[in-house]
Amino acid sequence: MKTEEIFKQSDALFRSGEYEKAGEFLEQKSNEAFECGQLDVALSVLNELTGWYRFSKRMDEAWASAEKLLELVDYMQLWGTLEGATVLLNVATVYKASDKQDMALNLYEKVEAIYLDKQVTDDRIVGLYNNMCVTCLELGQNMRAYKYGQKGLDYAKYCDDIRPDRLETMKYNAAAAKQRLVKYG
Repeated sequence: MKTEEIFKQSDALFRSGEYEKAGEFLEQKSNEAFECGQLDVALSVLNELTGWYRFSKRMDEAWASAEKLLELVDYMQLWGTLEGATVLLNVATVYKASDKQDMALNLYEKVEAIYLDKQVTDDRIVGLYNNMCVTCLELGQNMRAYKYGQKGLDYAKYCDDIRPDRLETMKYNAAAAKQRLVKYG
């Protein structure tokens, strides 16, 4: 079972608007990967599935999936790795979708430590700092939001392959953080 093939098929279903079928397909492939002992495939598919549950507002399933992801990271000893960071990002988005921004921020900080340790200087770190900036704004932590917004903009200067939409979003959120800091302190 190959992750690329699974995602090619699920992406085609998503693009054609067949969201339920795509979700069912991912569930099936996740179960198959676990049954076959292909934990690397299971981890990738479960990451995608967690996002789909969150997108579909199926939060009980998103939480169950997030728990499985964390158990896999532990079992596969992926703490401190980029694969583990991806899981933490997905779990953080489940926290945010559940209005637990403080818990999401805690996970974002763990991802930041991994990214800095692994010297990630691409689009991913800009996206992370954008998420941290927005989360701090939601928490009313204007100084921290400003700090993360500036870090994101600093990294964006050196990213060759940054997505234009991500850069625009980072600029907007960094400006919002600065405006809030000036206005409210």
